[in-house]
Amino acid sequence: MSARRVIRLLAVFVRTCLVKEMEFRGNFWMGVFANVIWVSAYLVFMKIIYANTKSVGGWTQGQGVVLLGTYVLTRSIVDIAFSRNLAELPNLVRMGTFDFVLVKPVNSQFFVSLRYMNFGEIGSALAAIAMIVYGARMDHIRITGSSLLAYVCMLACAICIFYGIYLMLMATAFWFVRVDNLWTLGETVFQVARVPINIFGVRATQILTFVVPLIFIAHVPAQALMSLLTPLLFVVGVAMSITLLVLSSLFWSFATRFYTSASS
Repeated sequence: MSARRVIRLLAVFVRTCLVKEMEFRGNFWMGVFANVIWVSAYLVFMKIIYANTKSVGGWTQGQGVVLLGTYVLTRSIVDIAFSRNLAELPNLVRMGTFDFVLVKPVNSQFFVSLRYMNFGEIGSALAAIAMIVYGARMDHIRITGSSLLAYVCMLACAICIFYGIYLMLMATAFWFVRVDNLWTLGETVFQVARVPINIFGVRATQILTFVVPLIFIAHVPAQALMSLLTPLLFVVGVAMSITLLVLSSLFWSFATRFYTSASS
């Protein structure tokens, strides 16, 4: 698809989802408020941890808050954009309604990934940004234009890595159909990214960098914002995100060949 058509379709998806959310405005705003409360609870938990220590894995309290805020921000963007869509994929395959996706004049991966957006998670995203600002002020972290640019770049890489891994997990539904538990498993594993990765030791850090790249979900973007990111990790992060996007797209094309449709 052309870039112009992608942008036009995304605009339609956003508009229709917003209209649907506004049909029940009270429910929408309550959801936003509830997400803000959840993020606030994370911050309280972080305060409890640092009440008895000055650092965790070499990360001070302010840095830890920036790390946690970055994880929540990444997770919120993922939840707004495509979590609901990918979580629904096994049901589409099981019920045979994936047929209706294939007959649409649009790329099936694009449609399955971004058709429905969860704007209730905006509360989490805004609270996460506030948490990041609070953590930076707590430790007097100086945020420069270059560090902010590197942060945005690494945040984009984190979202791509998140997406690539989740798409491949959910695409196994074309063989095993009932893979809903894989989503829960992924949720559990990704929780590791909330804490400084180096607390797990050198060997585990290497695995979480080059095998299961959880270090790029929050740890590396947070380092970028604090001007602590090494050029090597920056390059690896960009390469890892591109690789996972390409692999997930190839895996999607391969997996959809095994869909037998509801009429078979």
